[in-house]
Amino acid sequence: MPSGGQRYWGRSIDIEVTEAPDWAQWDTVAVASGAGVFLTSAWLRSWIDSFVSSEVVPYIVELRDGSELVGGFPFVRRAGVVSRLEALGGGASAPDHIAPIARPGSERAVARAILQHLFERRPADLLALDGLSDAGDFASGLIDHVGHHGGTIDGIDCPAVSLPDTYDDYLMKRSRNFRSGATRKRRRLSEAGVSFETVEGRQEVEATMERLVELHLAWRSERGRRSTFERREMQTFVGAAALELDAVGRLRLHRLRSADGVIAAICCFADDDAVSFYCSGHDPA
Repeated sequence: MPSGGQRYWGRSIDIEVTEAPDWAQWDTVAVASGAGVFLTSAWLRSWIDSFVSSEVVPYIVELRDGSELVGGFPFVRRAGVVSRLEALGGGASAPDHIAPIARPGSERAVARAILQHLFERRPADLLALDGLSDAGDFASGLIDHVGHHGGTIDGIDCPAVSLPDTYDDYLMKRSRNFRSGATRKRRRLSEAGVSFETVEGRQEVEATMERLVELHLAWRSERGRRSTFERREMQTFVGAAALELDAVGRLRLHRLRSADGVIAAICCFADDDAVSFYCSGHDPA
């Protein structure tokens, strides 16, 4: 569904909307733009397979200079009395650092073209972008527009910590009480026969993610809290995404195993030199 070639920062760009982009081209641009896992085909295709229905349809904006994919943004359109345009792969799946993908040097052109498309075409009644990065031309343009038209923007911090090369170096930078507690807990786990394992391989990843969800739900239930993992679609999605990300080397999955089986697990995603925590679970006992 092209909307015609227009010039943005010296480039003639065609804007197209599709439900199924060329994922190989998409990933090439995503990698070149330094996008995180939440903008890769591994994450997006898993979300589509788990959640898309007649009421929830991908609305993926692509920007092309001829046959070359210059950039894009993965939206999803939810039908209803008040239709919504959201980030594909967002919402309850809790991504962060969402932003347009763009070939280096085309960031401003891509941002401007997507914003113009949204403001002029108005593909939905409500634009709701959970997890949008506040950096870059797209975010600043959107913030300015929303501010001028009475919309609302809620910001949350995404905590990050720089880690030294080794665990011992990390401990040395912590307080004496922290070091003592960490050492004591590791000793107790060792004495109880608990081992730490890094999970690899399709069967092991699949089984561990299923166990992680069980442990997560048990821990939340004991505290009287709800969880998005109560939805079967969410369980299917996170398991599929983990398998896809493991296949491209971006999954970091670890578990603690006792004589009775897996008692804790943590799932993280790798982005170059950064590792992002996603979800975890442990035996409430």
